[in-house]
Amino acid sequence: MNNAEANRPIANRFFEAFDALVAMGKIKSVRSYCDPNGVDRRNMELLRKDPTRNLLQPFWLVPLITEYGVSAKWLLTGKGKMLEKLSDTLNSVAFSFPLNNPLYILYY
Repeated sequence: MNNAEANRPIANRFFEAFDALVAMGKIKSVRSYCDPNGVDRRNMELLRKDPTRNLLQPFWLVPLITEYGVSAKWLLTGKGKMLEKLSDTLNSVAFSFPLNNPLYILYY
């Protein structure tokens, strides 16, 4: 199995997550995802049109994971759920604030 074949399932899940986030209104467009994250739009569009090309870059996945809550495990392996539970995300955010922080108090 060559690299393109090994990356194809990951690329497919990348586009599945990307399309789901667009449908949910979390991502506005290819440009709004690519430009701030340094992703080459042309390469992304070429990969979508021809999945046999080995254009997927690992850093393309990072914003899906860190900004949109896509599961890294799911992206890489296909196991588990696409999106992390909202409660897990909220817990990690809540614990990053001291309990006496006004934002924390207002939230609760």
